[in-house]
Amino acid sequence: MKFPELAYATWQTIKLDNAKANLAQDTLHALCEFIGCSVDAGPPHSPDDRPYIERFFGTLAQRFSARLPGYTGSSPHDLKRAISRPDGDLRLFVSISELEQLLEVSIADYNGTPHAGLFARTPMETLEHSIRGRGVMLNWLPQAKRQTLYLMQTPKRTRVRGYLAQGIRPHINFLQVRYTNDVLASTGIWLGKEVRLYYNSQDLRSVRAFLADGTEIGVLKAQGAWAEFAHDITLRREILRQSVSKRLRASIDRTFLGDYVQAKIKQAKQSRRAASELGRTLRILAGAPIVTQPNRRPPKSAPASAQEGESVSQASNPPAPAMPQRIEPQKLTIGTGYVT
Repeated sequence: MKFPELAYATWQTIKLDNAKANLAQDTLHALCEFIGCSVDAGPPHSPDDRPYIERFFGTLAQRFSARLPGYTGSSPHDLKRAISRPDGDLRLFVSISELEQLLEVSIADYNGTPHAGLFARTPMETLEHSIRGRGVMLNWLPQAKRQTLYLMQTPKRTRVRGYLAQGIRPHINFLQVRYTNDVLASTGIWLGKEVRLYYNSQDLRSVRAFLADGTEIGVLKAQGAWAEFAHDITLRREILRQSVSKRLRASIDRTFLGDYVQAKIKQAKQSRRAASELGRTLRILAGAPIVTQPNRRPPKSAPASAQEGESVSQASNPPAPAMPQRIEPQKLTIGTGYVT
């Protein structure tokens, strides 16, 4: 990380356009109440009020996205749209992982290129001069809030369910899956009470639950196979929809997931949309734990003559050298504060 002092740095004012998502109460609550900055939406249809970011988007579109196959252009009559048309050849499309790598390289190239508006300095050099040379005053997120970044999201409200007469312990239902923990399951005093759920939208294996008065129940784990593999909201809904249409059993095991992925691979060869969905699915499932096969019983000891023959055979036919392992660059990110 080139500028560690910028970790958890916040801004005093943020300029937004008048999109409904930017002016939603949830967005304003996260910016104004949690981060503690002011919001300047500005007049509509006035991109000149945000010249730096608009210029950045324009440069990125000109140097990066306009050169990709399938570029839609600025209008249906844009000449670049006709030139970039792949005509159904799926081999020309860029996968999600490739797109992310290309985007990172493009942004890094932008930040490392001298700009005339910055007196022939690069954006990285200008940033370093501002925070280390001029000593610009910065605001940082308070230490207490750094451990609770999940509170920025809008909570999902539900109620504690349970049927003690039927042997069903207290739990909550979230997106058609039960969640509970030892604290919730061991008492019935919270039955029927409303709870607020905070969750990581990219990993629904667990959620954090709070009562209406702010009392924390703790981390609730998903029940069944849903706690064994990482998945997001879209993936869960699609799996549930397919399990219902195929009348499968309620528990989703890894055999079903394997068949589900194989079906996605077949569809990806015929559809651009299916190829994108396959890439997203594989990226989400990559967070699942690796299941190893149990150790097999070692073979019985062979006669000495056989061992000598085997050693001679191995000496005459040495194993092929292992392929060098690809080393991915390490990405340093700021945690979400969502501790499971």
